[in-house]
Amino acid sequence: MKKRNVISILLYLMGSILFIISNLSVTSHSLIDLEYYQRIILCSIAVGSIAIAPFVYKSKNVIGTIIKFVVTVVLIYFIFSFKGFEDNRIANTLSLL
Repeated sequence: MKKRNVISILLYLMGSILFIISNLSVTSHSLIDLEYYQRIILCSIAVGSIAIAPFVYKSKNVIGTIIKFVVTVVLIYFIFSFKGFEDNRIANTLSLL
């Protein structure tokens, strides 16, 4: 596996982990205690790293490029659909589960 491909995968993982960490801070009994502006910064970095990931390593074929683009769009969509940028919305969603 090429070095750029590994970096691209790590950017996807870093963005997903940062999003999870930022939203775990608002759930009850969490060990992570972040202010709202800190959560916004973490979510912004998460979206940025996910958005950059497909461009670090461009696939030689069109199908690989399309797959990376779809993964990027889906991950960013989840961040906005779970309202990662709004205060305490993810905690309400998690408590309903």
